[in-house]
Amino acid sequence: MKRVFSFFKKVWVDLGDRRDLVQRVIFWALLLGLAGQLFTYSALVADNSLPRSLVRYFDNDASRAIQTLEETKLYNDNGFNPYGPFYFRLTRLLERGVVWPEIKGLTKFESLERERHYFLQLMNFVLLLGLCYFLAWLITGHKLFQVIITQLLATAFLQNETWVHMALRPHPDYTLTLVVAVAGFFALRTLHTQGDAKESNWKKAAMGWGIAGATKFTTVLFLPALIVPNFSFDKNQWLKRFLQFFLTALGAYVVVGFPQSFDLAPFGYHLFKQSNNVTAGNFAFMKVWTNLFWEQLQLPLAVVFFSCLLMPERKTWVLSFSESKKAWLMSLLYVLLPTAALYSREVRPPYHWYPMPFLTLILVGLIFFLPTLYQFEGLKSVFNRWASHGAFSVALFVAWPNLIGPVPATLQRVAIANDSCFAGIVQVKERVEGEAVAGGWVVADPHVPFSLEYNEPRGKTRDTRPIKANYDNYPDRIEKGKTSLIVIKPSYYKRYLTKEEGGYGKNEWNRTDIEATRTFYRMFFKKDETTDQHGQQWKKTFSKCGINFWRRADLIDEVELEVTIPPGEE
Repeated sequence: MKRVFSFFKKVWVDLGDRRDLVQRVIFWALLLGLAGQLFTYSALVADNSLPRSLVRYFDNDASRAIQTLEETKLYNDNGFNPYGPFYFRLTRLLERGVVWPEIKGLTKFESLERERHYFLQLMNFVLLLGLCYFLAWLITGHKLFQVIITQLLATAFLQNETWVHMALRPHPDYTLTLVVAVAGFFALRTLHTQGDAKESNWKKAAMGWGIAGATKFTTVLFLPALIVPNFSFDKNQWLKRFLQFFLTALGAYVVVGFPQSFDLAPFGYHLFKQSNNVTAGNFAFMKVWTNLFWEQLQLPLAVVFFSCLLMPERKTWVLSFSESKKAWLMSLLYVLLPTAALYSREVRPPYHWYPMPFLTLILVGLIFFLPTLYQFEGLKSVFNRWASHGAFSVALFVAWPNLIGPVPATLQRVAIANDSCFAGIVQVKERVEGEAVAGGWVVADPHVPFSLEYNEPRGKTRDTRPIKANYDNYPDRIEKGKTSLIVIKPSYYKRYLTKEEGGYGKNEWNRTDIEATRTFYRMFFKKDETTDQHGQQWKKTFSKCGINFWRRADLIDEVELEVTIPPGEE
């Protein structure tokens, strides 16, 4: 054993004479590994990209994002107010730099939709790598270790199904997560610097939060923390600083989101509608948030923890115990207040991606706090340079199989799950469109796949659309003697039903039409036959991939009566 150890020690000493060359070789090899990971992901995303009509089945928001990207330019209002335009404008820039081939078997329009779906997903992965590199840059100034930590963090994040799911979903959450991390860093720097550096960091933090607002309006949950950096100035400047911080953030919000930034009325209406899904938190739901945080935080936390302790070259902004208690307390408040704001709310359904920007702010805070452990003399001798290099060598060896070549297991599993019902979705789409082509009139949920050309009116008003897909269906949407087919998805509409009757919605909603919506869906929930308010009989004639077809009984012919519902497909 001694000889083996002596051999490797001799090799290490010999390499030490050429350490610069060795590090450069390793550095470029790791960069190639990151490029390989990007190309592998790009290929998987290309295979996972679909026309908008099929994306609707998985995620109507994603389907809307494809349309939003189509309508987005670098200077216009894209007409979609629930999210700011920053994510879509970034994707536009990425899209302009890459040529996408036209796909055989698709119309030109469908090929363009698939292209946009591809770039929206690819942008998410680029932003993930950007987030991982930013955290690595915060931890160390050593370029080789920055690349290593970037790869370790990317691997850690992609082991979690929520982060994978959101990477394959056209949503601005990755953009918000990165912007929050950067803005949070500058805010923490404001609390621990003085003079011109403090002023510069304070302005950058304000601009960062303005850009966050132009990305996604979940930023409002961070508002309790935004006032904290202003308290680090002299007491007689507090009011002035609050106003300047607000105006600087507002300026960044307006510039990045122009001209959409001025369209505040639809934004306010959207926030009001979203409030229907939110109630005051309770202890039971706090456990839900805790589980979501821990599932998503544990692996990245381990990487950050050991990286902060083992780094041979650390950044100069490590906090010191000699700093004022006020600065430490404000730093803790800044990191924890947004999470406390989230914990104080119960959201139905529990959106598992909500913690993403909150936990990255926690990681940024830990990168500031953890290295203070080095101020204990006992730990300095434990975490020395040999331990640093050895630990990172082992960590990289363990993570390497997930970096290049095979797709990370979690990423592959989620992608396969998305493809599992592809043939069934196509069949549903063909049946729904076939009904419209035959002159029928369809009422549907927003997750039912069909081409948008069938959403165009046959006459002069929207009431003449052959397929009416609505977020909130009411009994009045069923027209006597006219509506021929109802296509609905229980996993979607169960949000409107209470827990007592088998749904997962809350009992009280801040809206006047909730009972009408519930009445509509109760007619069909867990039934094979039903009667509407006009006395018309409806029968469930077909079910595929969790989507149920209800035909008006007087229109069912002998052929359709032979269609059976596959077992378990409710």
